Amino acid sequence: MHPNPYIDADLQTLADSVRRFAAERVAPGFLARDKSRDLDRLLLAEMGELGFICPELPEPFGGLGMGCLAAGVIHEAIARADLSFSYLNLLASLNAQIRSKYGAPAVVGPWLKKFGVWAPPNGTPPEITARLTRELNKALATATLKQRFADLGAEPASLDAAAFRKLLAVEGRTLAALIKDRKIVVE
Repeated sequence: MHPNPYIDADLQTLADSVRRFAAERVAPGFLARDKSRDLDRLLLAEMGELGFICPELPEPFGGLGMGCLAAGVIHEAIARADLSFSYLNLLASLNAQIRSKYGAPAVVGPWLKKFGVWAPPNGTPPEITARLTRELNKALATATLKQRFADLGAEPASLDAAAFRKLLAVEGRTLAALIKDRKIVVE
């Protein structure tokens, strides 16, 4: 029996599996990631495919419904191999917990998959914003990057600054309505 009374046989099996994954896949690249400061998105996607990201979420939100102890067990095992990389798991869980608690899957699901590149709206010269958009569009159009997104279960899409602001405004109104409807307040 495990010395921690909260770790049952299922969680112990999960911990053993994650430790093996961390030793075989996470630890070997630790120093290179630490020096380059690059995020290994493929490794992160692999963790997701194995159920090692947000396992505590209910299935309609993309989790396994395993409870928060499972997330803790995973975080601890990954942290032993690479503390910095383990924070991705922790932040994903915290962010998803808030969104899944207060939102319906149809509303929250898209929020868990949206990313954007920002430039400060006041003071960034329009030619810089235009060049950034142009260069990002070129990069997103490459077969390599498209495949990397596909490996992560995502599809890259590009919006100009005005369309991105409009999207954020619509999403912000949706989230604001959700907050109002669920009577969410800051404590």
